[in-house]
Amino acid sequence: MPSHCATGSPPPIIVKFVHYRDLEAVLQKRNLLGKGQQVLQDLPQVMKQERHKLAGIAYDIRKHEHLRQEYEITEYI
Repeated sequence: MPSHCATGSPPPIIVKFVHYRDLEAVLQKRNLLGKGQQVLQDLPQVMKQERHKLAGIAYDIRKHEHLRQEYEITEYI
């Protein structure tokens, strides 16, 4: 029996985004969720490690070239 059945809570909602920009928009808005709700990314451990490495490289490039990270959200969910 799944763990959510034992606690009486509703089952999780699993979403696969077609566009990465949509995922980013949802992750930026996750602080607007109500109490007891959360957004989690379920990625393979290898992918998490590689993303962490790439994020470090991107940070170093932005710092070295004095760049800012900017997002433009054109559609709200």
